[in-house]
Amino acid sequence: MDARTVCHSLSCIHCRGKSRLASDGLNPSHQCPSKEKLAEMRAKLLDASQRALHASLQAGETLKMPRRRPASSLCVVLTASLFQEKYADGDLWIFFGFSILLSFRLFHRPFSVCRDCQAPAEGHSWLFKNYIEVKNAL
Repeated sequence: MDARTVCHSLSCIHCRGKSRLASDGLNPSHQCPSKEKLAEMRAKLLDASQRALHASLQAGETLKMPRRRPASSLCVVLTASLFQEKYADGDLWIFFGFSILLSFRLFHRPFSVCRDCQAPAEGHSWLFKNYIEVKNAL
């Protein structure tokens, strides 16, 4: 089929599933792309898909790279792994130990904040009381 002939091919996007007759409502001025043009478009599409695949694989490799941990975090991880190797139920001990530590922090923190806020409040009331006494004395 020549590029200048009217398109009645089922492989064309515009004509797919339609009748091959121009009298059935097809656009008579529509022309199919040439085989060279189709091959060029396929090559561009294949190149773009290869680049997308390469970028995706490269991003996946980047995500798989191990991240450097700070020295303190590394120390905790090594200690935990040694504890787990030494004791058969070491992971349970670690879990319950950190759970108890979290519970202690949750209960201790409000009391320490209350104590820390109570001292300035008492200091302010003492200062205000002395201010009133001095003012009344004058």
